[in-house]
Amino acid sequence: MTRRSEFSDRVLPDAVVVPRKGVRLYFASSKTDQGAEGEWVVMPRRDDVLDPVTAYTEYRDALAAAGITTGKILRRIDRWGNIGDELSAESVNDIIQALADAAGVLYDDNGVKLTAHGLRASGATIADENGASGAAIRKQGRWSPNSKVADGYIRPRDEWEGNAMASVPSIPAQRTDTD
Repeated sequence: MTRRSEFSDRVLPDAVVVPRKGVRLYFASSKTDQGAEGEWVVMPRRDDVLDPVTAYTEYRDALAAAGITTGKILRRIDRWGNIGDELSAESVNDIIQALADAAGVLYDDNGVKLTAHGLRASGATIADENGASGAAIRKQGRWSPNSKVADGYIRPRDEWEGNAMASVPSIPAQRTDTD
């Protein structure tokens, strides 16, 4: 749920694997931390293909095997597996759009072109759909704790499923004397 510019700026020491827990990623400053107090964001270990520990350690080990032990985390990798230059925020967006094009989904259901920024919104949406609190979503995305802007990133995918009125408890019909 991070901004592409902030993600592309992360350097190798910013990511720390915490055994049996997950990965911590350090952000020295951000749009909501202009005083540069810094903040760690955690990505808990998972028991599936989305495990950040496995993904990061395999990637970090590939960088080290190529002699890259300093600098930015995100790098270009060509079709032959050669690791190249660091990625910019715009490169991250280009990659997301190329992947969307390859998958045949250049636009969302509302006709909006898919971009890296959509990863921020989809992360917030999926977290919300799976019961994460607003406070937890704001913390993970590094929105201000009282931000109402973060709520705008949560985009219900179905107007019926999860509808607020579906949460209203049922009221039994009143019986009449003729029942």
